[in-house]
Amino acid sequence: MNRKTPHGPAPARRAARLAIAAGSAAMGLTLLAACKGPQQTDPLLAATTACRLPDLEQEARCGSVKVKENPANPGSREIEVKFAVLPAQARYKEPDPIVLLAGGPGQHGLKIAAPMSKVFGALNRKRDLIFIDQRGTGQSNGLECPMRELYADMDKSLDPQAQIAVINRCQQTLAANNDLAGYATHIAVQDFDAIRAKLGAERINLWGGSYGTRAAIEYTRQFPQRVRTLMLDGVAPADMPLPVSIARDGDAMVSNLIEACAKDAACAKRYPDFAQRVDALFTQPTSTLALTDAYSGQKKSYTVPRNAVVSALRTPLYAPGLSAMLPQAVARAAAGDGDPMLALSNALAGGMEDEMSMGMHLAVVCAEDLPQLNDANIAQAAKTRFGTAFVEQYRGMCKGFPQPQIPAAYYAPVKHDRPTLVLSGGLDPVTPPAEGNKVTGWFSDAQHLVAPNIGHIVSGQPCASKLIETFVKTEGKEKLDGTCLAKLPRPTFYEPPQRPSADAPKAGNAQAGSTK
Repeated sequence: MNRKTPHGPAPARRAARLAIAAGSAAMGLTLLAACKGPQQTDPLLAATTACRLPDLEQEARCGSVKVKENPANPGSREIEVKFAVLPAQARYKEPDPIVLLAGGPGQHGLKIAAPMSKVFGALNRKRDLIFIDQRGTGQSNGLECPMRELYADMDKSLDPQAQIAVINRCQQTLAANNDLAGYATHIAVQDFDAIRAKLGAERINLWGGSYGTRAAIEYTRQFPQRVRTLMLDGVAPADMPLPVSIARDGDAMVSNLIEACAKDAACAKRYPDFAQRVDALFTQPTSTLALTDAYSGQKKSYTVPRNAVVSALRTPLYAPGLSAMLPQAVARAAAGDGDPMLALSNALAGGMEDEMSMGMHLAVVCAEDLPQLNDANIAQAAKTRFGTAFVEQYRGMCKGFPQPQIPAAYYAPVKHDRPTLVLSGGLDPVTPPAEGNKVTGWFSDAQHLVAPNIGHIVSGQPCASKLIETFVKTEGKEKLDGTCLAKLPRPTFYEPPQRPSADAPKAGNAQAGSTK
């Protein structure tokens, strides 16, 4: 006989309870789903695949967009523009990623991911970081001009005409396989927007360094509604013709270095004739210098043309830590030893071929900067220590490169109200604070911060990184205090170790007052 209860058999009651619980749970899940809405898939996952970038432990996501090589030509072929994303580390991320544009022109955007991930590390917790190989660079149909034949021959590497000849041959090869008129900046920024759209971002935070500022400004001109904040470090606007500006601004930094040495007691004492030695290197047609051939290891005397000397003197000015060693290098050069000066130059420029696409560099400069040269600004360059060396060099290298029609608006001031942070290094020999001041005046909501004792690119300073973090998080609504940038010191001038005098005690000898 079954045992009965007022509410039916026990097994039946348990089954009923389970059914009610299951129904309640299902109803709860349905209500929760209704409140949340349909599940959204992160477009980043759909648009990219897992990949690894050089010098980065963090896994990245890589993708590409297909674009017309020359949009002005209806029959133009398609090329791929590659990009990489360092995904936000937080589970719930902000919808506006940070896009970082490399310099040059010609620098590989994916190669700056490792250093810039440190600068933007705090922001990367909640925001994706996007890096782009701009069309013509790196993996985006890189327009490469191998210069290795120059490195194997010291005489050729010191001869500007030999360098121009290598570039001219490279241009012919590139032109046979590419439409070089399709690599101007105003075209490239449309690729950036295609990448933004593919990743599903309504707005972006845009950072540009050096030439990257030119691209960032142009992107903002064409797509202002897509920019949440704009960050410009080392401003190089489109109306700044490179062959003239590098002579003018480089000359100003040479004068600054001479003046700083004269005011520094130790530098002035050790190098009282620094100014005269510098000017001698700039004015004499050739210098006889002993140099070590990197391939053979042999050191011998070379006749070095003026253009090669001034180029070697200019490169260390980008980094104050290197330019602080120039008085010693110039003194050695005056004594006939060119190795220290060449070493300082190579410290920055030595590995550039692996990070720069020279063909893209010239496709941009020849199309955008060379047409701006005129009698007035060439005369301005001629009055500097560098003279017209860079004007002549670029004119030689640009032979054969097309000069497509650039929109007039590209060179005009860009007016917008996007929150903008401008950073300048007071010792920058190529994008000085004057350019930052000019561009800041274009925008209605801009802040310009200057680091007086820093050279080219300020963002790498920990203090600047913190300011950038605040700027992005507050969407530029907080006025930034740049005092920390002003406190960064100038590197002290290098003093070589002193050789001990003949009567100095030898190592290991007992000295007065010593104990054992």
